[in-house]
Amino acid sequence: MTALNRNSKADTALFLNPQGAGIASLVVDIGQARTNLTNNTTYASEANSSRTALTEPREIAIVFDILSDSEGTLIEHSNAGSYSYRVTVALDGVISVAEGGTVRASVTLSEMEKDTTYKVLVSWCQRVSGTSVLSELAVYDYDRDEWQVVQATHTAGTAPSATNTLTVGAGYGGGSAYTGGPSSIYSVRVGRRFHSTTEAAEDWVAESTPPTLTARQRTPLPTATSADLPIVGEGALAGPVYVWAAAVTRQADQRLITRLVDCSPRYPYVESNDYGPARYFRTAWDDDRYHVSTRYLWQAYVSPKTNKARCRVFVRVYESDALPDICTVYLRMYSVANLSTVGKGPGAFKLYKTATATISTPNGSLGEWVDLGMLQIARNADGLTDFALGFSFGLDSGAAEEGVTRLVVRHVQIDPCYVEYEGNGYDADVGLGY
Repeated sequence: MTALNRNSKADTALFLNPQGAGIASLVVDIGQARTNLTNNTTYASEANSSRTALTEPREIAIVFDILSDSEGTLIEHSNAGSYSYRVTVALDGVISVAEGGTVRASVTLSEMEKDTTYKVLVSWCQRVSGTSVLSELAVYDYDRDEWQVVQATHTAGTAPSATNTLTVGAGYGGGSAYTGGPSSIYSVRVGRRFHSTTEAAEDWVAESTPPTLTARQRTPLPTATSADLPIVGEGALAGPVYVWAAAVTRQADQRLITRLVDCSPRYPYVESNDYGPARYFRTAWDDDRYHVSTRYLWQAYVSPKTNKARCRVFVRVYESDALPDICTVYLRMYSVANLSTVGKGPGAFKLYKTATATISTPNGSLGEWVDLGMLQIARNADGLTDFALGFSFGLDSGAAEEGVTRLVVRHVQIDPCYVEYEGNGYDADVGLGY
C-alpha cells in the first residue's frame, strides 16, 4: 500500500515535497495522482495540466526560500500568450498573486537583511463569496515567526484551460524563472477547495497537540457483537432493543446533562473571618477549620450518566485596610448526600470534596477564576446531591491578617461529567468518601 503524506488531502490535485533537494525531487508528485512533472533542469512543468486547471474554490500553497534580491515566478498555469493564475516574487520581498493579468493580492515581507535567506509559506486560497470571489493570501515567515494575511473580493477570473501548462519554478517555457532555483523550493500543493489560514498553519507550520480529555459528558452506549445481541423474544433476557432505546434518547440525554450550578449573586456578600451571621454558618463536616454557609449551598439532581463534576469559582480576595498583607484563603467544594435538614432525619451520610485551592495575595479589584478541580458526586436514593462551598481564613490560626482579609464570591460553576473509575473504585484526586 502506498503511504500518503499527511498534507496530501482529499482535495489535493498536485503535491510536490522536495524539501530543497533540487529538480529531481521537485518533479515527484506524492499526492493521490502520483503523476510526476517533467524535469526541465531549471524548472518543472506539466503540459495539458487539466488537474490543476482550477477555478474557485482553489488552494495554492508554496514553501520556499527567499532573499531580498529574489525575483521571478514560483508557479504559473498558462500558455504562450496568457496565464490563468500565477504567484510571483519581486525585489525586497514583494509576493503577488494574480489571475489573467490582474493582481488579486500582494504582501511585502518585513524589512529583509541583505544576503539573509528567509524561509516563507505562501498560501493563496479562493472561494465564492456571494456574487464575487474572495482571495485570501497568507504569508508566514518561519525565521521571524510572522504572519501577514490579506483578503480581496473580486470578480471571478476566466476559467483556466485544460490545455494550459503548469510550470513550477518559472513561467511558461522557463521564462521569468525564480532566481532561487529548484533547490529553494520545499513544498508545492494545488488543491480543489478553500483552506483557511488556521488549516495552513496546522499543515505547514506546526500541528497543534490535541487536548487531553479527562471526562465525558455521558457514558457510551452498550455495544457487543451481533451474535450477543439477538432480537428480544420469548426466552431472551436482553437484546438490541436496549441499544435502540439508549440510542433514541441520545439527544435528550445531551440536553438534560447541563451545568448543575451557574450562580452569579447580584449583590455578593463580603465574607470575613467573623463567619457571620452565625445562623448562616456551620463548620465543615470533615474539618472544623473550614466553614460552609447557606449562601453557598445548592441542591441538584445529577444524571445517573455522570459521576463527577468540574468546579470553579470566581472570587476576589483583598485586604480591608491600607496594608498589603492578607492571610491565605482556602477554598474547596463539597458534595454531600443525605444532608440532615429540619423535618428530615439523617440517612446514610456521604461526603466528597475537591482538592483545596489557596489564594495568598490580593487578586485585584475584579478577582479571578479559581479552578477547584474534579469533585466526586455523592447522591442520595433520589439522585440528589448538595453542593457546598467551604472556605477558611488562614485555617483559623489567629494570625493578624485574618481580621483584615476579605473574600467575595462572584460566580460559581459546577459542570457534570463522566470519568472512568480507577482500579480500586476510588479516585486519587478527591480522596475517599467521608
